[in-house]
Amino acid sequence: MQKQRLEIGIAGRIFNRNSFSWLEQLALGLNLEGAVFSRPDGSIRVTAEGQTVALELFASKVKKAEVFTRIENFFIRWEPAAGQNFRVLVD
Repeated sequence: MQKQRLEIGIAGRIFNRNSFSWLEQLALGLNLEGAVFSRPDGSIRVTAEGQTVALELFASKVKKAEVFTRIENFFIRWEPAAGQNFRVLVD
């Protein structure tokens, strides 16, 4: 089965350091590869690659996650897989 790639953008009052750990554990538990990182405007981006069913579950759990205080903007973009391990990229 072919892998897919998912990019998620989240903005708002959204995260603390535990949020990044939670995202990493969720992705690894679903056997996904990718990265999560903060952006200069305070939003975060998540890229994940894997099987479509796992990515759909991941996106659903992220959107409903209680680790984020208040989500003001949330987007999902699907792309072809690029082949990378999951990483947390935080200063």
